Amino acid sequence: MSEFVGIAPLYEEENESDAENGEGCYLDHAGAPIPPKRLISSIFNDLMTASSTNPFGNPHSNKNGKSAIALDTARELILSHFNVTSDDYDVVFTSGSTAAIKLVGEILNLSKLCYPLNVHNSALGLRCYASNVYYCQPSKLEAPYQDRDSDSSPSPDPPPLSPSSDLSYGLLMVPGECNFSGAKADLFTVASLLRDSERPCPHDPLLQSLGAVPLTSPSPGPSPPTRWLWMLDAAKLSASSPLDLSFQSHPFLRPHRPHLVCLSLYKWLGYPTGLGALLVRRDLEPLLLPRRYLGGGTVAAAAADSLFCVPHAGPPHRYLEDGTPHFQAAACLPRCLAFLHSLGGMQAVQSHTHRLTLLLARSMASLRHANNMPLCTLYSPHLTPDPGSPNPNLPSFTAQQQVTSRTITISLLLA
Repeated sequence: MSEFVGIAPLYEEENESDAENGEGCYLDHAGAPIPPKRLISSIFNDLMTASSTNPFGNPHSNKNGKSAIALDTARELILSHFNVTSDDYDVVFTSGSTAAIKLVGEILNLSKLCYPLNVHNSALGLRCYASNVYYCQPSKLEAPYQDRDSDSSPSPDPPPLSPSSDLSYGLLMVPGECNFSGAKADLFTVASLLRDSERPCPHDPLLQSLGAVPLTSPSPGPSPPTRWLWMLDAAKLSASSPLDLSFQSHPFLRPHRPHLVCLSLYKWLGYPTGLGALLVRRDLEPLLLPRRYLGGGTVAAAAADSLFCVPHAGPPHRYLEDGTPHFQAAACLPRCLAFLHSLGGMQAVQSHTHRLTLLLARSMASLRHANNMPLCTLYSPHLTPDPGSPNPNLPSFTAQQQVTSRTITISLLLA
């Protein structure tokens, strides 16, 4: 580990005793980083001080109170972390990325769903919400984006999103980073595919471009044209990679940024758990379905002796967050993000985890049996020395160790 001294010394120093013990070294950064001791100490000191002076209360009891302010502050910090504002996206707090994905199925009327074969299991649950389901090869979304001559001039903005009987909507589910191989989707490639799908075509241009394979029988009879939305599963990607949702480097693709982004916030620093988010692009709001389940906090008024109910108006989080948000966890985010910036930000985390991965992968690849056969097989084509390349790191891999007639599979996830 001496090779990496100076990359993130504060994080390493605080977690050395936890990450390394008599049984081995903790490397599951992709699953959940170890919360730094100093961070946890400062968070709980804040909570103890607040409990004795100005306690956090239920934000539904006082919409201008300390907890409500903490939630709004956390939303702004999350948006700033991805270089966007509340004019671009709204932050809906959930219990994690799985809950965020499930919520998407409940609030959109989807005629089609398409996903690559390396999609997370949680995304497969969306199949029960779509009439037609397709899958495609991950390589279609991972190909590096190629600028075209036509990209130098701005293209007309797509028409506004709105419900229509003459149009149906499909959802392309994109895992930002594969949980198994660490392969990353090229977000500009995906955005360009969505842009090209807006062009008139007798058949579905997106499904054709992806070489999508139907998983269900097509709906009988003629169907209206499909306009595609896309959702970025950034739970793993955002754990160790910078993510700029502003698309500043490719402004002509800005209208085709992800419509939805799901997050699990504990994957950034290991704390707080039980808090995730769904980022909803603001121009998507006209398509959001009224909630069938009206939980506490999502309605302005309701009656028990009649069907009278008035949902909350305003940005999506006002009527999509069932129950009381995890306000104490949200109050921790300023401390967490400040600590992350003290390490050098996500760029430093990416560099650090990438170098650790290279060291481990190369060491494992060099191991040999007595007959000189490789001891381990690494499942990833992305073992590159440059963390800034399109698929820079080997964040996760599986190693097979063959022992006489037995095969032992070891899964190691780094970032």
